[in-house]
Amino acid sequence: MWLIAKELKQPLHFSLEYVSEFPHTITFCCRRQLQLDSYMELPKEKRPPESIWDNPEELEDWFDRVFDRDGGSTGLIVINPDEIET
Repeated sequence: MWLIAKELKQPLHFSLEYVSEFPHTITFCCRRQLQLDSYMELPKEKRPPESIWDNPEELEDWFDRVFDRDGGSTGLIVINPDEIET
């Protein structure tokens, strides 16, 4: 859909005059939402704080600490469906 609108130079919404006015592509928004949803599926004690969600380096450090990646942990996470926030 995005490529068609871009090629035709037609906006996807009537309030936007040009396709270039979109801050992000549709696929970027979908991937970002999937990423945020995956954080919410983690148990609260392993879920990264929202303040670092946009910082890849801090996120990597967080997950290294929480899942003890260098300490030989299996990396398995037990997810209880009742604990998933919607």
